[in-house]
Amino acid sequence: MESRSRSVAVVGAVAVLLVLAGCSGVPGDATPTPDASGYHEPASEYLLTAAEFTNWEGNGTRAPGATPAGMESGRVLELRNGSSNLQIALLVFESPADARAFLAAQRETYREDGINATNVSVGDRAFGVTSLTETAVNAQQANVYVQVTGTVPLNASEQYARAQLRAVTDR
Repeated sequence: MESRSRSVAVVGAVAVLLVLAGCSGVPGDATPTPDASGYHEPASEYLLTAAEFTNWEGNGTRAPGATPAGMESGRVLELRNGSSNLQIALLVFESPADARAFLAAQRETYREDGINATNVSVGDRAFGVTSLTETAVNAQQANVYVQVTGTVPLNASEQYARAQLRAVTDR
């Protein structure tokens, strides 16, 4: 039981750390159309809104403090449903290679903390992690990175990640 409690705490701590370290939220003057290097509008233009989620209440959006290499912009949507919470981080990178490198670094962070990641079918590349109370899905498509963390089942995190990526690619 002590081992399970430790894994829950580690997954929660890593997920929070990854969302907090995700982006600066500094929008730039980018073109609205995807080109060979991907999508380049500010993340705030692509981020889903609380109104698009049934049974979830918006708790605001924010810009985490760190800026990974190659990131153009980023934003985090926070949602709440009773005692459940959900965070969707969206990062727009300069290139698909930058987004892939960030996804790989996130997976390595989990591995170093002894947390097993499972491949999931979201975007170009993705993985998920789960604990007794929280899940996290990290996905990359083109130059866009999405992380969904919260007290929801893994399949729900995958659906929210897909919805966020569609909000970018279907524009």
